[in-house]
Amino acid sequence: MQEHGQIIVLEDDLETSAFALDYFNKALNRYKEDEQVMQISGYGYPVKNLNELPETFFFRVANSWGGQHGIVLGNISTPT
Repeated sequence: MQEHGQIIVLEDDLETSAFALDYFNKALNRYKEDEQVMQISGYGYPVKNLNELPETFFFRVANSWGGQHGIVLGNISTPT
């Protein structure tokens, strides 16, 4: 944390996509200066019409499942 200023935290029993680490690192870099973003998460909340939402989106809730200290909440895909 002292060397890089950010951290990715995963529970020891999670299975991630082959693209998860790339997504988390790109998203952390993309949103590191945005004070409105506090976390990036790999958890897709059971919301209505989830399939109609974009691949990444902002959600007003903090979450510890598959997330990291720093940035965006939402369904996971590589950010542009």
